Amino acid sequence: MLGRLLLLLSLCAFWSCSTHRLDPDRLVVYETPVQKVVSVDSDLDAIVKHGLLKVGIKKHAPPFSELNSDGKYVGFDIEIAKALASFLEVPLELVPIESKDRIPFLQNGSVDVVVATMTITRLREEEVDFSIPYFQDGQALLGLKATELDGYRGLKGKKVGVVEGTTSQSNMNQVQPNCEVVPYKSADVALSDLLEGKIAAFTSDAMMLVGLTLEGKYKDQLEIKGDKFTVEPYGVALRQNQSKLRDAVNEAIMDFWKTGSWSHRFERYFGKDTPYHSKNYFSIDVIE
Repeated sequence: MLGRLLLLLSLCAFWSCSTHRLDPDRLVVYETPVQKVVSVDSDLDAIVKHGLLKVGIKKHAPPFSELNSDGKYVGFDIEIAKALASFLEVPLELVPIESKDRIPFLQNGSVDVVVATMTITRLREEEVDFSIPYFQDGQALLGLKATELDGYRGLKGKKVGVVEGTTSQSNMNQVQPNCEVVPYKSADVALSDLLEGKIAAFTSDAMMLVGLTLEGKYKDQLEIKGDKFTVEPYGVALRQNQSKLRDAVNEAIMDFWKTGSWSHRFERYFGKDTPYHSKNYFSIDVIE
């Protein structure tokens, strides 16, 4: 299963939260044979031994994670979680969590990995490890349709809502240091204040903002303002120093890409016939 060591060679603006829109990224991965090392203390061995993979997912972040009419979680992140469990040949348990709980739940053992629109950053890597990226988005702004707003440049001296535990706060402080960033426990609470005029905008990753504009209570009142202003590469988060599990996760992502499953799922959730229609700029090249 761990017959290859995946080495990340290049990803444009991979570590930075750029304040400008960047060119399309290309992730290049070389595969070389490695010898399997057995360690009874590894997270991977524990997962295989207990026959279960516990994956932390967002409670509500369409089209990445949401409950359908049958009460089952669906979305792009769910597809990644399923691919990991399939690759490891173990059953999957989905554990819904809030953004602020992603790292704590991972560190205290409540979940084995986190697949929850989690941007790879150097700051977070002081606490957890990440897989190679499996998706890329960018941060944007959500505002009232009736209000003119020239992107983040128009937020000088104004209040902007973010969900706590995300990269949105630090990104907003970088691109517009003259605004007041207000953290919220959830997007719904922030959007309630936005509708009441208590904040001028709400910021998060663009695809999730699109999802919010499609919800009935917001559909006719909110819209995306301006363009994306960061690059947000999503990775699977793991506990630190678990190289066996990280290699397995990376290999699962590679297989998901190479078999065409990634493209198929992208079309399902972001294709031209979906409300989230978006052009794909993300790519992974595997050099055998």
